[in-house]
Amino acid sequence: MLKRVALIVAVPLLILIGLKACWSIAFPTNSFRYKLTVEVNTPDGVKSGFSVVEVFETKQPRGFSGGMRIVGEAVTVDLGARGQIFVLLKNGSREEGFNSEPGSIVYSAFPRDSRPGHRGGEALPENLKRYRDEHLVARLRPEQMPLMVRFLDPRDPKTVSRVDPTSIAASFGPGYGFKSATLETTRDPVTVGVQRYLPSFGPETGFGEWRNKIPLWDPRAIGTADFWRRAQ
Repeated sequence: MLKRVALIVAVPLLILIGLKACWSIAFPTNSFRYKLTVEVNTPDGVKSGFSVVEVFETKQPRGFSGGMRIVGEAVTVDLGARGQIFVLLKNGSREEGFNSEPGSIVYSAFPRDSRPGHRGGEALPENLKRYRDEHLVARLRPEQMPLMVRFLDPRDPKTVSRVDPTSIAASFGPGYGFKSATLETTRDPVTVGVQRYLPSFGPETGFGEWRNKIPLWDPRAIGTADFWRRAQ
């Protein structure tokens, strides 16, 4: 009797394990990391910050989408008494054809490999391997940058304000300006720590109600996922 019960339980379990293994083979997950380093000119010299982000791509059945997952955080450039500039995990590019979303910025900066055997579609395994194994480096122009913001009051998330990478002086005054932004593929560990620079976004701040009243296209329409995304 016990053997029969064990068999009844074991057979479906083995089938599920087999199906999961087959699914993983047919629709594998690949990942790569990229590092974005941003330098800003200030009256006190160059200030910089960087972050490392990991992109996970899972091959999907034909006709399906949504196989991407991001782990990482925004770049923080600490300007001391003047506050911080945050380079978000959100598209801010004003250059046609260049997408600075965290899941697309590497594909935009380093188009797919055109060598034989490397088919179209940056997210295919053979192309993802290139981003994982090769050290690719590109300089980003200000017009290609992700969305950049600051908080006028570091304790109040409702004071978020866009920082124009082509005119940082407009936000911080004379002597401040974009120096460089370097995007590179890397094997460095994913960075953490942005939260220590951020205000609370909790209900006590009224941020959620304020956020719901502004249009989606407004650069102030941000959320915590634009600052950090953690492994699940």
